[in-house]
Amino acid sequence: SLLSLHKRYNSSSSRSRTSRTRTRTWSRSRSRSWENNDGETLVRWRHVQVFLMEISHLVTNLEGYVMTQAISMPWETLVASLEQANTLQDLKQAHMRYVNIVSNRCFQTKETKKVFEHVSGIFDRVLLFKTRMASLLDLKDDPTRGVPDAIYNELTAIIRHTRDDCRLLFRMMQILARRGFEPMRDLITRLDYNEYFSKTLRVKTTLAAQRATA
Repeated sequence: SLLSLHKRYNSSSSRSRTSRTRTRTWSRSRSRSWENNDGETLVRWRHVQVFLMEISHLVTNLEGYVMTQAISMPWETLVASLEQANTLQDLKQAHMRYVNIVSNRCFQTKETKKVFEHVSGIFDRVLLFKTRMASLLDLKDDPTRGVPDAIYNELTAIIRHTRDDCRLLFRMMQILARRGFEPMRDLITRLDYNEYFSKTLRVKTTLAAQRATA
């Protein structure tokens, strides 16, 4: 389920320890970089920080979608149906409706399986990113020397591919919403609250059209 993916994200490393270490590292790196006029170090760390905020936004809103649209709202309907049930068959049908709705909204059905697989792929990239970040933050060398080129290039590649995957995921959600999958509209609104995905998709579409006609 999406909740299991979220648990994988949180348990990949000690979140509090990594967060504190990252904050201290960033703080030392930023202050000394200003003293040394090392703009490149600041740019690299900021690039990583922005990506971490983007992923946190994605994970938080996926969790919110699962807890509200996928579980809580169907549960209320189930409870109401159980209270009105008169026979064992009524109870069975109410439970089956609940399971079917939750399975569909958690992308466990044939129609939504590709979305779940795509989300799982994104989480795999995020876990890889966290692993690389942990190795970077655990370096004994002075972090103010900057982010090593090899590690930064690998992180940049992960960031680029993950952002492309997120844009594709958003496109898949839009298609589901157009096909009448109403709960997806709520998730789209959550993810695209500042039109980040909409704008980047329009830019990419425009650039692709320009290249095609060039």
